[in-house]
Amino acid sequence: FWKRVEQRRQTAEDFAAEISKLSPEEQVAAVHAKLVDLNGEEAIGELRSRTSEGGRTDVTLVLTDGARDITPLMAISRLKALTLTGGPYWLDISAVKNLPLEELTCSEDIAFKNVPVLREMETLTTINGRPRDEYLDGLTTKSTNSAPTAV
Repeated sequence: FWKRVEQRRQTAEDFAAEISKLSPEEQVAAVHAKLVDLNGEEAIGELRSRTSEGGRTDVTLVLTDGARDITPLMAISRLKALTLTGGPYWLDISAVKNLPLEELTCSEDIAFKNVPVLREMETLTTINGRPRDEYLDGLTTKSTNSAPTAV
């Protein structure tokens, strides 16, 4: 099991290293193809990107609940803003934690599942249009307040 996990991690890192050398537009096309390969065409709705003259890349990824692996996003080396539309509530977004991501838009469920990862992301300034720490503190407070009490 652990050998397979290590092999998948190494494959993802090799892909990211290779693709990060391409232009932003070529990166996005290669990432989209890899997302479809890993998840199936029915799980990936579309991948839209916008690249500014300075190389900043903003991406919107539309997912179905069948999506399970977004690791190819780690190859978009100048990813600054990511919008995840749809996807399962348990989606792991740790693959983007080392990117220069500044803005994230996603469901509250995905954000909640990934609180530890989001707190590690030093470049991340906003989540769902709110300051990162304020948003995350609100999520953890809501979770604590909604926890069942012992009788």
